[in-house]
Amino acid sequence: MPFDPNVHARRRERVFAEMERRGGGAMVLPAADEKLRNAENEYVFRQDSDYLWTVGLDEPTGAAVLVARGGERKLVLFVRPRDKEKEIWNGKRAGVEGAKERFGANEAYPVAELEAKLPDLVEGAPTLWWRFGQDPAWDARMARTLGTLRAGVRTGKRAPLAITRSRRRSSTRSGGAAGAGRATVRSSRPVRTRRSCITARATRRSRTGRCASSTRAASTTGTPPT
Repeated sequence: MPFDPNVHARRRERVFAEMERRGGGAMVLPAADEKLRNAENEYVFRQDSDYLWTVGLDEPTGAAVLVARGGERKLVLFVRPRDKEKEIWNGKRAGVEGAKERFGANEAYPVAELEAKLPDLVEGAPTLWWRFGQDPAWDARMARTLGTLRAGVRTGKRAPLAITRSRRRSSTRSGGAAGAGRATVRSSRPVRTRRSCITARATRRSRTGRCASSTRAASTTGTPPT
C-alpha cells in the first residue's frame, strides 16, 4: 500500500487524544534495527509494527517520541542522516528534513542525538508510555534516561510521575501503535496493572478485544518490574 501521510497523521491524532484523556505525557516508540544474518548479510528488514503504524517510516534505527501535555501535541523523530554513499547500496533515506517534510514530524534529529535529547522530551511528563521487555538495549537506554532525570532533581529536573508499561500486540492492519496503557507503575508505591489498551481505544478496533494483565510491580522507584 502506498504511503499516505494523512493516514498516519489521523492515527496519531487518535493516539494523542487517548493520551490526553489519560492525563497526558510522552510515549516512546523505537524503530526496529537491522539484524545480521552472518558476517556479510542481513536479514530482510521488517519495521516495528507500532512504529510503522504510527509514523509510516520504513527505515531501521531511531525512534518516535509522541508528546501530549499542556495543550501541546508534537511528534519528534530521530532518524538516520542522509548519506549519499550508503544510499547507493541501501536505498534512499528520509533524513532529518524528510522526517519533517514528508512524515509530519514537528521536530527531527539525527539518531546520534537520541540519548542526549530523550531526557528533555520526557522530563516532567505525567505519564511515560514505554514497552518494557521487548529490547534489552532499549530498556537500558530508558533506565539511563530516568536515572539522568532523577539525578538532576536538585537542579529542578523532574522524572515522569508514572511509567505505563506497554506491550506490542498488533500489526499495521489491526491498529497497533503504542499498546500503552497496560500497567501503570507509580513511583510512590507498587500498583496492579489495569486491563486497558490505549491503542484499542485510539483506533476503536482490536483483534483481540482485550489486553493481558501483567504481574504486580515489584519496585517502588518507577523502574520496570522483573
